[in-house]
Amino acid sequence: MAIHQSLQDEDIEWRAPWMILDEILYKCGDFDWVPLLGIWRAVGYAPKSSKLRKRIEKLEEEKVQLGLDIDVQKLEVEEMKKGKNKVKEELDSLKTNYKKLHLSMRTARLGKASEQWRQEIQEEKIRAN
Repeated sequence: MAIHQSLQDEDIEWRAPWMILDEILYKCGDFDWVPLLGIWRAVGYAPKSSKLRKRIEKLEEEKVQLGLDIDVQKLEVEEMKKGKNKVKEELDSLKTNYKKLHLSMRTARLGKASEQWRQEIQEEKIRAN
């Protein structure tokens, strides 16, 4: 594009349209005649759509990046859910163990108390005889 912007009037020679129907040729420095993109789609102006195309490309790149970010966040959420489920299972296990321990402690106390009751009953029987 820099070459095209520095063109002077003497660098461009117009040829008869019947010789080359769809191209305009120009001479640039030591180069022979080179096809200019032509007035119809060429140098000197850029279609409005080129800015839109660049914007679309930029938005597509951002979309891809956001998609990657979403995938990473989904993985993190899955890991957190797995961790949460594991913690819940461990909590339930601890609750069950606590209940078993509490029950065994109660039965151990009652066992001692029942032994004491038995001893007292035996002592009373011995005294009564």
